[in-house]
Amino acid sequence: MNCYFHPQAEGVVTCGKCGVSMCKDCESNAFFRLDGGKGQALCNRCSLSEAQAVVDFESKWLKKRIVKLIICTILVVSGIVSLLIMNMRGELGTGIFNAIIYWAISGAIANIGNKKNNDSVKDQVWNAAYEYNHPFMHMIISILINAIFGPILLIAHFIGYMKSKAEYKKDMEVLEKIKSVVNQ
Repeated sequence: MNCYFHPQAEGVVTCGKCGVSMCKDCESNAFFRLDGGKGQALCNRCSLSEAQAVVDFESKWLKKRIVKLIICTILVVSGIVSLLIMNMRGELGTGIFNAIIYWAISGAIANIGNKKNNDSVKDQVWNAAYEYNHPFMHMIISILINAIFGPILLIAHFIGYMKSKAEYKKDMEVLEKIKSVVNQ
């Protein structure tokens, strides 16, 4: 069977998604592979649909994330302002309490629906099992961590957002490259 994309060349593998025959050149230059990039190659058309799905997901994730980060920034700054005002009034305890409440709310908002996860499958399974078996403890620990380290975590979330935005730009370049190859 000959290659679907290069009829003059012999097909040596099939696309991992649609099953069309691919030559050695198509297989070695595949943009996407199954099993996290280590498995069976995908043809250019299937690679295009995979790249488009990745870009669409990242675009939606980035839009939701920036809205959450803006809200969280307002809450963290409000906590700092409350802390400073209460300190000037001589009510440091109340200021600390207010700041912790603002930061805890900020952390909760920042982590709601945060599905973009780069952990290993093993870590994801362990975390999910722990959260399932100890939901109340998981919530308390998350709130405490966010309440104590609110401003630092906000900076970490912004850094993560910027890295994701850079990845998105690279993925857009790959998508455009795949489009140009498929449209030839």
